[in-house]
Amino acid sequence: MRIPHAPAKKQQPPIVRKEHGKKSIPFNEELMKPDPDFVDERVVKPARRKNFLERFLDIFD
Repeated sequence: MRIPHAPAKKQQPPIVRKEHGKKSIPFNEELMKPDPDFVDERVVKPARRKNFLERFLDIFD
């Protein structure tokens, strides 16, 4: 049942998926070696200290 004041929906064509030829990348052994100039710049955040209630509840775990 169509509502008289609502615009009719347009029919969309069905989605057709195209087959794409997959291109293989040749294996490069140079890319597998670790970088000697790599510097780990991640910052280690100190663990949050548990409040009294959390420490109290850990006794019962």
